[in-house]
Amino acid sequence: MIPLKAIHKDKEISFSIPQAWDELTLKQFIDLQRWDREDLITMLSVITGLEYDVLFASETSGIEELILQNLQWMRTPLDFESLPVPKEIMIDGKNFDVPQDIKEKTFGQKISLQLYLADAAKEGKFEIDCVAFALAVYFQPQINENKYNEDEAKKLLPIIEQCRFIDAYPVANFFLSKFLE
Repeated sequence: MIPLKAIHKDKEISFSIPQAWDELTLKQFIDLQRWDREDLITMLSVITGLEYDVLFASETSGIEELILQNLQWMRTPLDFESLPVPKEIMIDGKNFDVPQDIKEKTFGQKISLQLYLADAAKEGKFEIDCVAFALAVYFQPQINENKYNEDEAKKLLPIIEQCRFIDAYPVANFFLSKFLE
């Protein structure tokens, strides 16, 4: 990450921009999939976490070139589907083993994910919109050290969205592809 500073309403704001795909969170990656590829400020808002209006109204003279130079990695397409599934994933600062067989999961977990996928399809959402929920469903019992509970899984979504994209996406993709088989 590259730390930067800008001025907004006479106050200095600090932010950072990623230098590679592996510095994105799952939420940033999901939000980038919705980006129209036209509005640069929207993309910067996604990858910095700053609100659109703050970025739009900020004085950034002197760092525009630095920002654009350090976003060249985004021009290199990443084959997301071929990312290796890690053996562990870090969630909220703790490592959890990635199950190699989702058949070990409960019927309730499978039904929760099935209903979520069906609702997402009805709403015109894409598979990427289901990634965080799939991870929450399958890791909630480990995280909470308790039996599966859909409400508890939903509460984990903000934590799951902060996982490194490069780890979270292949795990969720593995779960979803096995589930859809």
